[in-house]
Amino acid sequence: MPAFRRMTMLPLCLAIAGPAACASGEDNDWRDADAQGDGLPETTDVTDPSDDPEADGEGDGEGTGDPVETEGGEEDVPGDLPADTPLDGGCGNAVLEPPEECDDGNDAPGDGCESDCLTTCHAATECADEDPCTDSTCEEGGTGRLCVERFNRVACDDAEPCTSSDVCDGAGSCGGTPVACTIPPPDECADASNLRVYGTTGTCDGSSGTAECSYPSSLQFCTYGCAGGECQSDPQQDLHIDIYVDNFCNMNVVPPEVSVPSGQTALLTYHNNSVDYPVDVWLSYGGGYLDLMTGTIWADPFEWCAGDYSYTGYADISTACSDHRLLIHCL
Repeated sequence: MPAFRRMTMLPLCLAIAGPAACASGEDNDWRDADAQGDGLPETTDVTDPSDDPEADGEGDGEGTGDPVETEGGEEDVPGDLPADTPLDGGCGNAVLEPPEECDDGNDAPGDGCESDCLTTCHAATECADEDPCTDSTCEEGGTGRLCVERFNRVACDDAEPCTSSDVCDGAGSCGGTPVACTIPPPDECADASNLRVYGTTGTCDGSSGTAECSYPSSLQFCTYGCAGGECQSDPQQDLHIDIYVDNFCNMNVVPPEVSVPSGQTALLTYHNNSVDYPVDVWLSYGGGYLDLMTGTIWADPFEWCAGDYSYTGYADISTACSDHRLLIHCL
């Protein structure tokens, strides 16, 4: 607003008659009147034309671009920008000016234009994260350039030992196919009389950092003992030998030969199933049965393979018109 200067008014006598006239007291009535408060004021305000904005052509601020002080003491900024927008240039005035990359007039982070008037990103490498299931790119967006994440379906590692063929599912998650535990360990002897039998389906345990399958198991009692991961068979086998002779005297023996496992013995029983022919059974040890009639049975009392060595014996089975040698293998 215009500046004012305070100036002192000289008494009228000094201005007209000079100091001598004023000293005579002839014209001192003005002092008395002034002392009573009804005379001219001691001072008055006059306008200095040199301080008048109108005189300088400044007016009320229009057309200057400068803030104008209002009655409330606030600065009124001309134009359409918000009142807090800087007019002296710089980041944050919503005007793109070098060396700014962007200027959205706010300091909100991550909207494409940062508070320092640089774009949020310039290249995809600035957006990369540790998630293998997202692809990061830097693209035009927001008020500048933004990091954009998109889900993918690439191979990954879900850090679960009990899964395999891990892959991203297209929704941001990594997962794999559960490890199938279907190959149990072989059965084993828990002790001399019990066989440990494992179940066919197990469960995967990854607590050690690697996939380990565990299988349920049970104990099976072995009547004749457990050895070599299996229950032993009856050490004495009862083997039945069937003899057939048809009307043409053709002989057929079932089984045609015998094998006895190591550690076992065998007792043989012969059954003549012929209709017309009796048979003779003569053994390699020098004994046997002659004229075993049709439909009858003979149990050989000799215990085959009782020794701790391997050998092969035999039984010669014959009629008047046919014969068969039954080999007995002691393994």
